Amino acid sequence: MKGRWASASLGTRLAWLYAGLLALLLAALGMFFHYETRTFLFASTAASLRAQAKPVIDRWVETSGGILDADRGAHQLARDLTSRASVALVYDARGRLLAHGRRLPEEPEPIEAPPASLRRALAGDNEVSLTADGVVPAMLMLLIPLRAAPGHPAVLGVAQLNTPLDAVSEVLLRQRVAITAGVLIAVVLGALAGLWLTKAMLTPLRRVIRACRDIAAGNLRQRLEPPRQGGEVAELSSTFNHMSARLEASFAARRRFIADAAHELRTPLAGLQASIEVLLRGLDHDPLASRQLLSNMYAESHRLGRLAEQLLDLSRMDEPIAPRRSLLRLSELMRRFQHRAQLLSRGHPVRCEPGNDVHVMADPDMLTQALVNLLDNALQHSAPGAEVRIGWLGDETHARVWVEDDGEGIAESDLPHILEPFYRGDRSRSRRRGGAGLGLSLVKRIAETHGGHLQVTSRLGLGSRFTLVLPLAGAQRTGQNERMSETPPAESALPPP
Repeated sequence: MKGRWASASLGTRLAWLYAGLLALLLAALGMFFHYETRTFLFASTAASLRAQAKPVIDRWVETSGGILDADRGAHQLARDLTSRASVALVYDARGRLLAHGRRLPEEPEPIEAPPASLRRALAGDNEVSLTADGVVPAMLMLLIPLRAAPGHPAVLGVAQLNTPLDAVSEVLLRQRVAITAGVLIAVVLGALAGLWLTKAMLTPLRRVIRACRDIAAGNLRQRLEPPRQGGEVAELSSTFNHMSARLEASFAARRRFIADAAHELRTPLAGLQASIEVLLRGLDHDPLASRQLLSNMYAESHRLGRLAEQLLDLSRMDEPIAPRRSLLRLSELMRRFQHRAQLLSRGHPVRCEPGNDVHVMADPDMLTQALVNLLDNALQHSAPGAEVRIGWLGDETHARVWVEDDGEGIAESDLPHILEPFYRGDRSRSRRRGGAGLGLSLVKRIAETHGGHLQVTSRLGLGSRFTLVLPLAGAQRTGQNERMSETPPAESALPPP
């Protein structure tokens, strides 16, 4: 049974649970109503017997003069209280049976009351009534104290009235049958209604299951139509659609990444293969051409090594490695980077625009790597001899570090995509300059790893400005830094190069 319950569907289990709870509720209500009906019928029967016995007892009190014995009053009183529906027994003040009134076979068989109940009646209790359930038919026994006058404290004896409960038992039996049948019918109808209701309620979940199977089969365009009534099901559908869209975009980006990586690797490999083929054909008679081919091969191999290193850096982003942060004085870091920038400038003048003295919690190696990538990007897209500017500025919660150039700028259509791996607005020009489209992606990941983000402002033909926005050390420690863009936080950290 336990195994069947565990293997049953959620809808079936909910329907049976609903039916079981309904059965328990109806059974409890039925038992309560049955008990109340039984109590009411017994009380009504006892009240009816008392009402019938009162004038007979009053008449006996007037005629007997308050004397109760077996010879004079007891037999007459017992006969007067007996009828086809009830039989009377009379006890004296010491509880001895004096007489019973049964004379005809059709009259009920007399049953003596238990001694404890009899003692209660002899003590003056006017409300002693009990049932004899061990006999057939069941009997109701009513004990009435006999007094010389109404309200007199002395009790002369007790008149016991026994009446069969055939009619009451029949009513109670019909009620039990009706309650049992009603509970069974209600449980069956409740189970059917529960199955229908749970099926209707779980239909959206079944759609989600089918959609998940389609997604697992490769259909990433699967979407759910949110129900009109709203609520949790609509929220689930909306969340599922958002997840599906993110998965589709993620897989599309992965496919683009693989295609772009293969394309970037294929170009230098093709150059190396062509140079090796030419060398294999023999160029011993032309040392200058051989040297030129070897130089080209070295450049292509260097490009392959740099591309492999950048791909390795991107792959490390998925590893749960935290940056080795320390408290950095931004002005000192930028002065050291300015000297390095002069060495890497390739003849471009580099001007520093110093800002206020602020501190950040950052990995100095990772931050320097990000600045080197931004500088390299600015130099690649600037005219020979054009100036490149670096600077920083801090406010109450964030520090901004920028690298700015007066180069060719970025087209407006390319701005939303330039931080994607391998994306380049002008592929042929970038390829001639040796760019693979990974540097800005690494900078973006480094900024996110430090709880910040990368801002880009550019105008085509007028230059670009890339700004690293990082939380200050105090704001980072107290957790008060706020995101200043919609860029999601990084899921992992990049180890230092």
